[in-house]
Amino acid sequence: MSRNNWLKTSMILCALLLQAACGGGGGGGGDAGGGTVAGPFALAGQVEGLLGSGLAVQDGLGNTLSIPGGATSFAFNSGSPYLATGAVFDLQVQSQPTGQVCVFTNGSGVAKVNMGAIKINCATVGLTTASLSESQLQWRVQTPIQVNLKSEAGQTIGGKLTCQSTNLEALEVASDCSWAKALRLGNYTISVLSSAGHAANANVSQIPQRHALPATSQAANLFAVNPSQGTALLWGSGAMGKLAQFDANIPNSDSPKPLVGQLFVANFNTIRLNTVSLALGSPSASSLALSEAGEVVSWGGDGTTLGRTVTAGVSTGKVITATDNVALKNMVQVQAGQKNAAALRDDGRVYSWGLANGSGQGLSGLNSVNANVVMVGPNTPLTAVVQISAGDNYTLALTASGEVYVWGSNQGLKLPNAEGSVVAQYAYATPINDPLTKTPLQNVVSISAGSTHALALTAQGNVLAWGNNQFGQLGRGNTFSNVNSGFEPGWVKAPLLQGGNLNNIKAIAAGQNHNLALTNNGSIVSWGPVSNPQLGWGSKTIDRGDLPSFVVNATDTSTLANIVAISATATNSYALTSKGEVLSWGYNYSGALGLGVLFTELAQAVKPQNVVSGNESGTLSVGDMSQFKNLNQRYR
Repeated sequence: MSRNNWLKTSMILCALLLQAACGGGGGGGGDAGGGTVAGPFALAGQVEGLLGSGLAVQDGLGNTLSIPGGATSFAFNSGSPYLATGAVFDLQVQSQPTGQVCVFTNGSGVAKVNMGAIKINCATVGLTTASLSESQLQWRVQTPIQVNLKSEAGQTIGGKLTCQSTNLEALEVASDCSWAKALRLGNYTISVLSSAGHAANANVSQIPQRHALPATSQAANLFAVNPSQGTALLWGSGAMGKLAQFDANIPNSDSPKPLVGQLFVANFNTIRLNTVSLALGSPSASSLALSEAGEVVSWGGDGTTLGRTVTAGVSTGKVITATDNVALKNMVQVQAGQKNAAALRDDGRVYSWGLANGSGQGLSGLNSVNANVVMVGPNTPLTAVVQISAGDNYTLALTASGEVYVWGSNQGLKLPNAEGSVVAQYAYATPINDPLTKTPLQNVVSISAGSTHALALTAQGNVLAWGNNQFGQLGRGNTFSNVNSGFEPGWVKAPLLQGGNLNNIKAIAAGQNHNLALTNNGSIVSWGPVSNPQLGWGSKTIDRGDLPSFVVNATDTSTLANIVAISATATNSYALTSKGEVLSWGYNYSGALGLGVLFTELAQAVKPQNVVSGNESGTLSVGDMSQFKNLNQRYR
């Protein structure tokens, strides 16, 4: 369409809509030019400085408008052209014109009388440069940023800045440049425009979240990630190649050792230096590492969950897809259970592999070691997932709407289905229902899968538990032997003398038969098998583990404090302090406590102890704590 025809169409449209501001193209609503029209409102306004072609904008209602070069006004005239009084609108630039940056003024808000005039301001990208205070954004974490705009001479350009994402599906950015949020992995661009008309693009790399410790693990060993050194450290059992040291019979490690290995022909060091998190399965399962690029590497175990076409799992290698035999890409989380493993992609799809459905693959009777998309039914993939967690042969998934799904074995959980029957397995991802409403659980912000029980944290800071209650791991003040219905979700109760339900919780971790919960003030409560040291109750005399009690400090003189993250494994507990130090307590099988001694020298620790450094000369530290953007592993 020519410029004259475009202007003619805009003026006709505005006249039809009785837009007071149409004559000059400056309107942004029924009365943006000073009129008294109360609605309906048109999405229309001025365009300033647009030179070339390529500018496209979205109206937030599913409509896209291409604006030709040289245009001085715009108006949406298809789809939903009118907005009723009080309607919310959100105009966004979908694509930028060649060599220019365009941003909206008053592009979002509520349709009302005397609302601000909508305008698109365009400026030519010259030698001005823009940079961000954060060179990397972590997936789904809204991160505060500072944008620095500099001239060709290197001088800082002051004044008001306006920011706009160049890819709305991959990156969210506040229009005032105060924060950004990664929705996809990769390298993306933020367009920046100053109030004086300077324009530039700022580049940002988007990676999975970094986690210093796993929230939950069924393994007899553990890891810690140090992003400052670019390494992942493992300690504990070395059986079946679990320490990724090429040798299935490597001795157990009583202190942290760097993750090494071989990636096909290339040296695995190039991958491990970019490790953001690991997942350690049960002793017979494979372990998984996730890189900044979103690739998954597996090693160890009996080969069932390696996710590649090999049967022995000592050396490392990439997990591949079953459909096209290429490496998994754009993954943001990994989880390993017993005969089941899973990875979450940045678009909310889940890949699962291992044995057939009875062992948690969540497909449709397939028996494969390659990755396949998890389904909620025939030909219907599970979508919008923000967190996954793996237990013994079953897997949980949390969606962006706060619902929880489960697939795989139901032998331990014994969750009743919608008809009230307890089935042996879930062949497809199935929602977990509220036992009262019989509708899916709502408002969950984090999940954690234990061996045969599970936890969910709500936005209000309460904890739900369901599954096996043989050792009181549901925290309801009873065990399996004296409760009629312990399998459905129910509230974990508060410590004995407090009464009511557990509250003010910000993180959860489910182990094999015990649990940890981190309070808002940095202390930890635990519950489960009363006689086991992983509860961390020190010398306290407590005759029941079916209610939470506070973990003691290293001297057994008060409650443990200043904790920012927690982790529960098969027979151990771990915590990360605000200083970045790692604490451990529980059984020391295979040196799993990381204290520099093996089981023959120290069988257990009933109170937290500092994990030693790799050379056993000091305390292990995960380094720069600011690199961990979601220590509590909350995903909504």
